[in-house]
Amino acid sequence: MIIRKHTGRTSARAEIDFKFPTTVVKRSKWYVACCPALDVCSQGGTEDEARANLAEALKLFILSCLKRKTLDAVFDECGFSVIQTETPAKVRNARTKSKMITVPIPLAARLRTS
Repeated sequence: MIIRKHTGRTSARAEIDFKFPTTVVKRSKWYVACCPALDVCSQGGTEDEARANLAEALKLFILSCLKRKTLDAVFDECGFSVIQTETPAKVRNARTKSKMITVPIPLAARLRTS
């Protein structure tokens, strides 16, 4: 977390990285990248472009959910739950050629001063 001073106010910045499994398939002349966990897909002319477009679509989707205060409900509906572990949880999918995609979500908050 980075703490900065702005016009007499203290604010904090943080970033949360979400990691989701993704798949990419070639359909005709397009590559289609999907995140089945959230049912979000995108496409591109190359596999890298499709992944980059999917990352942007996921970022916009999550930011929209945060803004509307529906992220908990969306994650619940998609079957996510909090995993209590002492080490970071890792998603492993041995059945498909799935790759993980990282979606950074920047956050900022004004801290209360006494």
